[in-house]
Amino acid sequence: MQRKELLKLAKECRIEIKEEETDDSYIGSTFAMIMEDGNIVRYIQQGCHASVSVEANKGAVYMANLVHTELPEDITERYINWWVKKSFVSKVFVTKDVKTILEKGIILDCSFPSAYIMIGVIGLRYLWEHKGIVENWDVFKEHVNHDAAIILSHMFVKVEQGGWERARCYNSGHCWWTNYWNRKEFTNAINHDLGGLESLPSLGEEPKYSPLIHIFSPERNVNWQSKGNLRHSLSFKEIKTTNIFENKIVKKVYEEENIKKWLQETYSLNYEEKKGKRNAP
Repeated sequence: MQRKELLKLAKECRIEIKEEETDDSYIGSTFAMIMEDGNIVRYIQQGCHASVSVEANKGAVYMANLVHTELPEDITERYINWWVKKSFVSKVFVTKDVKTILEKGIILDCSFPSAYIMIGVIGLRYLWEHKGIVENWDVFKEHVNHDAAIILSHMFVKVEQGGWERARCYNSGHCWWTNYWNRKEFTNAINHDLGGLESLPSLGEEPKYSPLIHIFSPERNVNWQSKGNLRHSLSFKEIKTTNIFENKIVKKVYEEENIKKWLQETYSLNYEEKKGKRNAP
């Protein structure tokens, strides 16, 4: 079938899978693959998007994905608008209108590598699964560029006493950023320098998406125990508190009044200037 016809099927499919998904708790994980022969493979009541990687998805041309949010309307709109139109992953999204995305779902282009597509859909899951990352981004983008802000948002967690502390670990299949990132990959993401888009097969050719980092470093071998070299600003203060087990602990907190300073310091510690290539603003 022609891509134009398949795109029409994808648009219709969004409505169908929304009607089929009877449990609202799965809305943000419900999707379907539109195959080159016009067949549609539906994934209803999924706990995550791991099924994207199955062999049955070979030959996929489009992906129709439902979108759910548990954040306020203004933050939701700002984030989606940037994520699908201007972020380093924006090329994968066919649907660009925020209202349509929230009401009907979003369509992604499966001619891109599976890892790139997964980063895109995982980023939309943040609207309900990792709300703190999006809330951080909405603050951090006032002090560093938007792409740097979303990466740094994974590296810090808001604390009740005010300010942020370093995130312990985000090595999870439900996050596209992990602790094994290095400064080169940080820089490539900010510059939209995505070598994997040309060197990796499309999802339709190979649905397996792990590791996601191959979009930025196609040849790098990593595992969950790997460690990157990203660094954090040292401008913090210590707060004495207790953990969930009532044990006394000391948190190193980056205060809200110093947020601009430590964001910019952390950015400068990790962003590598590239001679002769476009650098982030």
